[in-house]
Amino acid sequence: MAVFHSEHDGGEDVGARPSSNGLRSIGLVLVGVLLAAIVGGVGLFVGMGMGMDDTPDQPLAVADPVAATTSAPEPEPTQEPEELDNAELAQKYGDSVFKVETAGCQVESSGTAWVLDNQHLVTNWHVVSNDPTPELVSRDGRTRLSGTVIGGHLEPDVAVIRVDDGGLPDPLPWAETDDLREGQEVVSLGYPAPRGDFAVTPSTIISFQRSGSTREAIRGDGALDRGNSGGPALTRTGEVAGVATLMVQEASQLQMVPLLFTTDALRASVDKILDDPQEVDADCDPTFGTLPDDWAPDFDDWSFGPQAYGDDASLDALYDACAAGDLGACDDLWWSSAPGSDYEAFAMTCGGRVGEGAYGNCELQAEWEQQERDREAEERRQAEADAAALAALATACRGGDMQACDDLYWAADYGSPEQAVADDCGGRYPGDGGMCVYREQNPRPSP
Repeated sequence: MAVFHSEHDGGEDVGARPSSNGLRSIGLVLVGVLLAAIVGGVGLFVGMGMGMDDTPDQPLAVADPVAATTSAPEPEPTQEPEELDNAELAQKYGDSVFKVETAGCQVESSGTAWVLDNQHLVTNWHVVSNDPTPELVSRDGRTRLSGTVIGGHLEPDVAVIRVDDGGLPDPLPWAETDDLREGQEVVSLGYPAPRGDFAVTPSTIISFQRSGSTREAIRGDGALDRGNSGGPALTRTGEVAGVATLMVQEASQLQMVPLLFTTDALRASVDKILDDPQEVDADCDPTFGTLPDDWAPDFDDWSFGPQAYGDDASLDALYDACAAGDLGACDDLWWSSAPGSDYEAFAMTCGGRVGEGAYGNCELQAEWEQQERDREAEERRQAEADAAALAALATACRGGDMQACDDLYWAADYGSPEQAVADDCGGRYPGDGGMCVYREQNPRPSP
């Protein structure tokens, strides 16, 4: 930041002629200074002249005060925002970008969110649609925050997460969409696949997805991937030019193109969510990143990549391994295949082993199912052990063990046959269940 200093101009030295009365000269100078404070620059000039006059009896001739002229202050120069390189952007703004971890609808997934203010973050709806209470992980992994989704939708694909504890890092401002230009460089921050580590992805604005004259989305050339969804693409001055949402490819294209929703597409929706927060439920049938119906239909008909078995040798190998029961291969096939392809559909069902979509989580789903089976088996074993213990206590109670009767009374379910045995102390003290030992030690006198 430039710091502006005021500078003082030095005046010429005034040489005093020798005076026969030094004290008078000093006194007159002081009078001149006093007049300067009252009258202005003219008084100072007169005072200094008096100090140099050798004639003590000469009358003073004081000029009429002259109205001081003041010029308007020069306006301070407008300071332009500092432009940062990729590393500087990541260093300055990376802490304001969080990894979003979700677990719901039998799916674990992750994406990216960025700080909007001290209590809210922005992400895509498809990132959090399966879990309305996602976990937010800081860039260094040392901070985990619990978030609550307070609103979101697919048209456009945006959601807002609230953090009740507050204290989030500095917010990222929206960029004005009209200020963006084709060929302008932007930098995406996020947590892409395969490992979900913090990543800095530079790209260039190729063109804009438009509806009429409105720029609704940026087409970029950055190497974005799953996990970048919801993350900001920053200008060189740290403003959010777009939010990573889709990878698209028209039938005539040879490569996929990231689609980044702009301020003009998202800000109104975000403001509406903030003004009217809602309690959000998980959506277990997610539709990933769709364009609004009234948007230009540039990408309405698109497909890409290998579609069916036999189109790609590496995908065929994963297909075969998945069919043979390798759930890791099923997950790799889902992540590697083109959306809408036969490869993806086969991997979605873990090779025909599940009816609902696993979304690349076949191994995790199998682990959950095994844990559920183990839990049910443990519950059955515990129930059998409890039943055997109650039967043993009932047998002992009927045989005259009053301590067993008391233990049975407190352990058995209310209204069960075992509780009925304990209630009359094995037929010995009706209605004294739980006090059988006491009754045995303190018999009631016969009537």
